[in-house]
Amino acid sequence: VTAYEEIVCQVFAAVLDRSDVTADADFFALGGHSLLSLRVVARLRALLGVDVGVRDLFEAPTPAALAARLTTQTGRRPAVTRRGPDAPPVLSHFQRGLWLIEQVYQTRGAYNVPLAVHVSDRLDLDVLRAAVRDLVARHEVLRTLVRSSDDGPDPVLLAPEDAAVDVAEVQAAGPVADLLAELTAQPFDLATQIPLRVRMITGEQVDGCVLLLVCHHIAADEWSFAPLLRDLDTAYRARAAGRAPDWEPLPAQYSDYAATLHDWLGEATDPASPLRRQLDYWQHALQDLPDELDLPTDRPRPATASHRGGLARAELPPELVEAVRRLAAQHGVTVFMVVQAAVAVLLHRLGAGDDIPLGSPVADRADEAVHDTVGFFLNTLVLRVNLSGNPTFADLLDRVRAVDLEAFARADAPFDAVVDTVKPPRAVSRHPLFQTMVSYQRRPSDVDRLFGAATRLVEVPLDTAKFDLEFAFIEDGHGGAHIALNYAADLFDHDSAEQLVARLRTVLEHACADPCRPVAGVEVVSGA
Repeated sequence: VTAYEEIVCQVFAAVLDRSDVTADADFFALGGHSLLSLRVVARLRALLGVDVGVRDLFEAPTPAALAARLTTQTGRRPAVTRRGPDAPPVLSHFQRGLWLIEQVYQTRGAYNVPLAVHVSDRLDLDVLRAAVRDLVARHEVLRTLVRSSDDGPDPVLLAPEDAAVDVAEVQAAGPVADLLAELTAQPFDLATQIPLRVRMITGEQVDGCVLLLVCHHIAADEWSFAPLLRDLDTAYRARAAGRAPDWEPLPAQYSDYAATLHDWLGEATDPASPLRRQLDYWQHALQDLPDELDLPTDRPRPATASHRGGLARAELPPELVEAVRRLAAQHGVTVFMVVQAAVAVLLHRLGAGDDIPLGSPVADRADEAVHDTVGFFLNTLVLRVNLSGNPTFADLLDRVRAVDLEAFARADAPFDAVVDTVKPPRAVSRHPLFQTMVSYQRRPSDVDRLFGAATRLVEVPLDTAKFDLEFAFIEDGHGGAHIALNYAADLFDHDSAEQLVARLRTVLEHACADPCRPVAGVEVVSGA
């Protein structure tokens, strides 16, 4: 009917890789999810110059409805633009909060983010070193140190030639999985080391090699894996051919994003600032939050968390993955919201009560300029699930959707500022406001051939933990999925963690089979 509708149809089709998107087609019914919704938002912002958010897409999921809404939108947040080459580095609120956590809790590598790739041929170490230097030169955040000062964290941007790149070959004498965990857990000194190290693992047990990239979370998030791999592959192929990589300059660096966000948010002391308005919402939304969930732990909580952890996982059969997607589409929610509701039901049925606060990472990449930029674009939200009154799972999805959309609309307020505003009782033995995290992750799918060889992703086992429990629903990019549970070894044995993962799968099965069943009827204890 309008040019807006046509453009929105085209954007839906491009993001979903379909050709049959009509004006009345529902984005989520066609297979859309939260990560793809960010792509839609970014493209519409770039194409139409309007300020549109994920919430708009949820509330108006067809091209006709969304186009009608876009014609009345007014700008709320400025676009990220490249600052001058001499502009000083700026830390985002999210980076400052993570730096503070590192200082207070001494997390011994718990905030390291690994990415491991098996390569069918052994890489040339000298070529790899040159390619990593190119990667670090391209992404400023990878050569930014964070030093302490009287005013807090102080970023120092190194020149490309001064950034010491830690690249080495390591021989695997034992199981590769054990070596991956050991190398990943080694902490960074953010004041003296750039937040990236690279290891090429070889040995008799390795066919070819395993390439391990470890970033500190202060410089990269899971979304960064795709541009990291893509740029490293481009640089490696170029250096192997005896030339420098020929790539377009990035539209914006992470520091540009951080400066834009800081200037727009304003100060918490200004009652008219976006930051103050968002903090006022969180103060109300998290009022009387439980200090700590009563989880079925194997041991009492220690006085100080060791941050030792482990990983349990459960594969999900394809029919269950498809059923979860179908349930989400039928109820106008995302797969993440289905998993979030299922985790809340699991903890509720195991005795955690009716008021279940769950942490969730939310990516702030709606601006097209930062889509291919490596950086820490994650904030943490507290999503409060209310299970009072014995709702059905379908009713619970409605509650979750309402809470999440309100939260996503206030996702700019940094988590540490929310904590300072809510002022929960603090303890070094537990995470403030929530102790259980839930996330939805999608692994890069175009990793079958990198560096001129056959490649595949390798899962890295974890022996650290940031939270009591961290449930992740992980799609492999080829239609499959599994649940991974990173657990605190201070509190849980591995067998107990495996039981929790199996029980979550049971909850998902019950929810998909009969979403109208009251949650009190969802059985989480097996016959055995």
